Amino acid sequence: MKKINFAFIILLITVSCAIAQKAKVQTAYNFYKDPYNQYDKAKEAIDEAILHEQSKGMAKTWYYRGLIYQKLYKHEKYGALCDNCLMTAYEAFNKANELEPNNEWADEIKLVRIPSIGKAIYEQGREAFNVKDYKTALEKFETVLKITPTDTNMILNSAYSAERAGENAKAKKYYSELIKGKFNDNGIYVSLSNLYKFDGDTTRALEVVRQ
Repeated sequence: MKKINFAFIILLITVSCAIAQKAKVQTAYNFYKDPYNQYDKAKEAIDEAILHEQSKGMAKTWYYRGLIYQKLYKHEKYGALCDNCLMTAYEAFNKANELEPNNEWADEIKLVRIPSIGKAIYEQGREAFNVKDYKTALEKFETVLKITPTDTNMILNSAYSAERAGENAKAKKYYSELIKGKFNDNGIYVSLSNLYKFDGDTTRALEVVRQ
């Protein structure tokens, strides 16, 4: 009898824990949504939820995490709560769709959430480029490329930034990708040729000029 009671108690504790963790996910969303907008408490709750077995495998957990971290970005009051809010949001949205490709937010994530994150990171890169912080600009543009790998304008931005940051190998890689994709800009041939010339590879430099 004691053994049965003990097993029953363990089962109750397990079930209670599962319910508690799923409730933590909903609590995070409740703090996030209007009219509460308590993003600090929302972040605290969702950060706990992704660590527990009962809730870290739920698409909803990661979708809410994406929403919360996206909202934290540049927030006047709560923005300092995360160092890389946008990438955390991007990774969370991706995780939600990986766990459950046909979840109820899948289209919203693909068509709205992720593109808006890409746009915001691009703006970070543009701002860095304008103040001649080319290393940061390159990092941001390359991040956007992970989101939209076929975006030729982003490849061009990455090439320009890499060249100005002294990252010649990356600059050559991106210029070569543009040429291979028949990007219509004669300037990229000149830039690539100059990079090969700088490296002492006159043969490749001439090949690019002929192209």
